[in-house]
Amino acid sequence: MKNELKNYLKNLLIFEILIVAAVPFIFKYIEPKRVAALGAGSLFVLLGISVLYGSLRYEPLRKTFLTVVGCLHLFLVSVPMLAARIYFFDTDFDHIQIMGLSAPDFHKYSEWVYMALLIATIYQFVKQVRQTKKAA
Repeated sequence: MKNELKNYLKNLLIFEILIVAAVPFIFKYIEPKRVAALGAGSLFVLLGISVLYGSLRYEPLRKTFLTVVGCLHLFLVSVPMLAARIYFFDTDFDHIQIMGLSAPDFHKYSEWVYMALLIATIYQFVKQVRQTKKAA
């Protein structure tokens, strides 16, 4: 179970890093930008679902900072952003309001949540690696 959890966290971290690398390419090569936004937003929602899945699948993750930030990322950032992008598909991003904030301001806050998610994943992965080594 410990190696399985360690592998899950490693794969989650790889997925988070790949998303950071993929999003600029999505926006560079997919036109129009609003379609690119749907692709990128879908990746972020998929990531949030992956964190939630791991928190339900692996009991040691249930009461961790990773789970809290993962839920914030999914339910307060990714889903609202993607829903707004879909609902206001023909509206310029700068003119969209999300939860009372302009979309650009909301996006700035979402970057902080994503950074917290990366930090939480790294912390949890390092902690799991140490516990696995200690048990061996």
